[in-house]
Amino acid sequence: MISIFRRLTFIFLISQLTTISAYGQSDIQNRAESALAEARSLNEKARIEGARWIIAEEHLLAAEELASNQLYPDALEVANKAIHFFTLGLEQKKEPLYEHR
Repeated sequence: MISIFRRLTFIFLISQLTTISAYGQSDIQNRAESALAEARSLNEKARIEGARWIIAEEHLLAAEELASNQLYPDALEVANKAIHFFTLGLEQKKEPLYEHR
């Protein structure tokens, strides 16, 4: 009787872990897709204004590749870096980020 109870408890715990993992994965996936959409939008804006940085484009391509391979945590991190570089490029187009002396 105790053996059956242990097995049922073990199965229940495993099912709860997979449910939590699936929910967390969905959240990461949504955040990664949102960051990719923002990076694509900034890429288009930077292209129009002539302010694209190669490093930003490379990060965007890498993030898209990671997302296509379902590596969403890594895709989110790289997409956020792409957003950062696109933002820097757009800001530099408005005014230089530093003054050379």
